[in-house]
Amino acid sequence: MQVMATSADGKILQDINSNICHMQKSPRYVKTHTVNIEKNSRLFSICGKKKIAVNSFHHQSVLECGKNFRPCAFSADGIIEAMENKKHSFAIGVQWHPETLFSSNKCENNIFTAFITEAEKARRFKNV
Repeated sequence: MQVMATSADGKILQDINSNICHMQKSPRYVKTHTVNIEKNSRLFSICGKKKIAVNSFHHQSVLECGKNFRPCAFSADGIIEAMENKKHSFAIGVQWHPETLFSSNKCENNIFTAFITEAEKARRFKNV
């Protein structure tokens, strides 16, 4: 997500100072804090929930998303936990690691399913 932001001229906070632990010591599959997803976002339409529990392995965060991106999920301390592009149908970055949670979590499964669906649409469009 930080790469997406910096490539769009966004800004990064180098070291998070918060009472929420964003660099968990627990195994990757353990959820350690919640994220609030904005209802008018693509991520909300994918996950179908306003609040989800996530894992957390980062000391940096996006401070400003940059050109054509907007924040779409936040932790309770105000850290941007997800962002999405305003113009592209599927350009979403998340701060947590859905790849380690997907086997038992509908939201994470839906993120990967939506990504695959959009990739298939793009491939079909290019082959037309």
